[in-house]
Amino acid sequence: MSITGTEIASIITAVAALVAALGSSFAVVIGVLNSRKIQQVHDATNGMKDQLVKVTGDAKYAEGVKHGEDNPR
Repeated sequence: MSITGTEIASIITAVAALVAALGSSFAVVIGVLNSRKIQQVHDATNGMKDQLVKVTGDAKYAEGVKHGEDNPR
């Protein structure tokens, strides 16, 4: 049994399609993993921002109260 040129071309095409499909699947998996890590960073930075806003607001409020006590009308 001899393999013809057409059969070889079909095999090469099938292997190339398989390699492309595997590459795409790998890219999807990496994308999902990256999106999870990005969400973790997003959640962590939002938490830090909320803390910073609260601390800054509390400090400014205390500064205003002190200013009011030091400078009564």
